[in-house]
Amino acid sequence: MGRINQLFKTDSLKKSFITTVFIMVVVVITLSIVSILGCFAVQNWLVPIRDEVMLHIYDETPSGIQESIMRMRANGERSNLPIIKEEGDREWIRETTTSYAIVPIASPEFLSPKKMLLYNAMSFCTVALPMFYAVLGIILCGIWFYNKKLAKPLSVLFEGAEKISSNDLDFTMDFEENNEMGMLCNAFEKMRNALLESQRTSWALMEERKQLNASVAHDIRTPVTIIQGYTEYLQRNLKNGKVDQETLTRTLSHLKESTARLERYVNSVRDIQNLDDMPINKTEVNLKEVVCEIAEDMAVLVYQADKQFTMNTENVPDIKALLDKQLLSRILENLVSNASRYAKEQIGLCFSVEEDMLIVKLWDDGFGFSKKALESATASFYKESDTHEHMGLGLIISKILCRKHGGNIDLKNMAEGGAIVCFSIAIK
Repeated sequence: MGRINQLFKTDSLKKSFITTVFIMVVVVITLSIVSILGCFAVQNWLVPIRDEVMLHIYDETPSGIQESIMRMRANGERSNLPIIKEEGDREWIRETTTSYAIVPIASPEFLSPKKMLLYNAMSFCTVALPMFYAVLGIILCGIWFYNKKLAKPLSVLFEGAEKISSNDLDFTMDFEENNEMGMLCNAFEKMRNALLESQRTSWALMEERKQLNASVAHDIRTPVTIIQGYTEYLQRNLKNGKVDQETLTRTLSHLKESTARLERYVNSVRDIQNLDDMPINKTEVNLKEVVCEIAEDMAVLVYQADKQFTMNTENVPDIKALLDKQLLSRILENLVSNASRYAKEQIGLCFSVEEDMLIVKLWDDGFGFSKKALESATASFYKESDTHEHMGLGLIISKILCRKHGGNIDLKNMAEGGAIVCFSIAIK
């Protein structure tokens, strides 16, 4: 029984349904044959079948009807009737009309009323029971098939749909049977995972947007405060003639610098917001050729910064891949530019492929990331120093682009010193 249940779990719905119907048909036919034979047996017990009949001979003469009864075999056994002789030895042939009636010795008409009722009931059951078994078999077949093959997966699907409609995606659809319903549940589970991932991405983007707004509000406050302070200073002292030409020139220079800084902040925010709407244009390319071409471009950037450069593309297979070449170049340009500023003498770049992902590892021999940088370096406007020369956008831009291309970015330090930036993008 256990093996049969296991087979039903692994078989397709079509095969399971056909098997169930076949078994039910065999059961119905068997029960029908047994019932019909049982009804016949009861009828034979009530009216035994014998090979004997009673022959009734009716002689109709002018003087009346005379009946002779003879017991004989029903298979045609012959019996000699006595010849009637009259007036000595002379035979008389009288005008006689003879009729016959053969009545079985075992006949229902000889039964009592109760036995006759039972006999008729058996005749009715001979026809009715097979029909009853067929209808009952169809009902039982449907109930059994639903309970065994449909009830559990439908319950899982309804429960999952109810949770999804309630915006609850933190669950798993557990249904492991290898049939059509199992495939449907697996497809539903993939849809749930996709929705959950999309929801998590949206939450992450919202959180980053909140952090961006908070960072913008914090960083813009400084140049705005400076501009406001110099403006109030000029308004207060120009009327009294206390501002000479040199002081005025120096103040206007500070105002110009603060205005330019504020403009750079606004432009940077606009650039980050435009990244969300930037389309990903994946094309089929030769992965080996594209990686080698981009690595050579990065070498030019490093040499211009007067640093040494090493690259390794040996682990990149010569295969076709789907990726956005411009996006990959932009990510590397941002990261290599950052590494060129912080490296002492050397920068390294290594490419590899793991499970349909292009893995890029960039390292330098600088001081590495501080503990705070490892936690916040991919946040908007993070800077390791207080200089205003760079806005701290390289890593956050790279992070956004990696995620748009189905990957991510990770920061860590080498044991012997120096920073490592490792990022991935999908190539399928």
